[in-house]
Amino acid sequence: MKSKIIITFLITIASLLTISQAQSKETSFKENLNREANITITEYNKQEKLYAQENNPNQEIDIYTRLISKHPHYADAYYNRGVGYQRFKQYDKAIKDYTQALKINPHYADAYHNRGVAYGELKQYDKAKSDLKKAAELCTQ
Repeated sequence: MKSKIIITFLITIASLLTISQAQSKETSFKENLNREANITITEYNKQEKLYAQENNPNQEIDIYTRLISKHPHYADAYYNRGVGYQRFKQYDKAIKDYTQALKINPHYADAYHNRGVAYGELKQYDKAKSDLKKAAELCTQ
């Protein structure tokens, strides 16, 4: 009888330790998620500048992709990711991001300019001319 009580006691202790460890892991996981969610736009930009200095466009693109997932209405994130794609000569992706930046901010001269350059690289000269003209108009206003 005594041994049965001891075994039950040990099983209870082991169960409590397992539950405590699981709760601790869950808390750590939630803390990491919250920390990631609270990274500011400024911190993303700092990370991007470090990767740019290392000439690592893949990392830059990844940073802005994460930023877009947290701040989908931040035009600069789309613009900067577009710049990264353009460095890799992925002009279609760059154009898509510049277009999204322009949907958010239709007065974004740099986005018009870079999209125009990307269209030019794809030999879509009418679109390139239109975007470059719009960029010039916005810069003179």
